[in-house]
Amino acid sequence: MRPTLRPRDERTAVFLQLITAPSEAVRGCFLGDIGRCNDVLQLNDSSGLLERWYATPAEREALVTGSFSFYFDRGVTAAPSLRRCRAHDDDACTALLRSLPPGTLPRPLTHVARSVLVREALRSGGRDAYRRLVADSAAGMAARLSSAAGMEIDSLVIHWRNDVLAARPTPLTLPWWASVAAVGWTALFGFCALRSSRWRL
Repeated sequence: MRPTLRPRDERTAVFLQLITAPSEAVRGCFLGDIGRCNDVLQLNDSSGLLERWYATPAEREALVTGSFSFYFDRGVTAAPSLRRCRAHDDDACTALLRSLPPGTLPRPLTHVARSVLVREALRSGGRDAYRRLVADSAAGMAARLSSAAGMEIDSLVIHWRNDVLAARPTPLTLPWWASVAAVGWTALFGFCALRSSRWRL
């Protein structure tokens, strides 16, 4: 882990992922389902990741026809399955996605989300947190993060989610005169357009 100079910017980037990622699991995490957060942060076991990350048929079809359409459109064996998937056959879409090489399925959240979680564990665990994090390299990541933070993994994920939600981008507020100026410029350009010949180049 490298130190970050802009921790709030990283948390803001994760917030934007939570509200824009094309995954119902990510939306569930945003709404407070900690089990879904554990899934999209890859803290649970790796079985059934496709269905846990992309829970709806529409999401799986979008993956095949969007991200992997070129990959699956090659070869005579994949073409019929791709056509069935494009015809909204979820079994065909799921089978195509399961045929991908290991590690190819796109993660719903990028590595920044997991980096923010690790930093939260190190911050919460105090001075000895890093030693506990690397003490048992054979343990699962959830157990290692829990040990580093000195708390249950669900509690750590709740802290992570709260920090991310607190980094919501600040809405842009315009001064009162900005709307008046916009209307004035619009009127000016409209007046100029009315006085211009339609044939002038």
